[in-house]
Amino acid sequence: SVSKTEGCRFKSYLSCHFQPKKIMFQKLFRFIGEVKAELRKASWPWDPDPKVKGFKKYKELIDSTVVVLIAIILMAAYVGLWDLINTKAVRFLSEAV
Repeated sequence: SVSKTEGCRFKSYLSCHFQPKKIMFQKLFRFIGEVKAELRKASWPWDPDPKVKGFKKYKELIDSTVVVLIAIILMAAYVGLWDLINTKAVRFLSEAV
């Protein structure tokens, strides 16, 4: 039979799909285990060599952070300059009328 509720005789739809807490916790723990497994596969931005200490270990991470900060500063300057130009232009046009 195709119906998911046939065995319940339509008395309660929830009783057919109710999952005990034990099954829910099993799914939660399996999900956490899968997340840990995927995180182990990830490429992290620091040197995995245990002999490397200090800032040398995090060189790639620091370099990437510096690049992002410079990009943010440049974008803020660009947006600020563009806003200043547009403000002056609108003020000039509104005073002319």
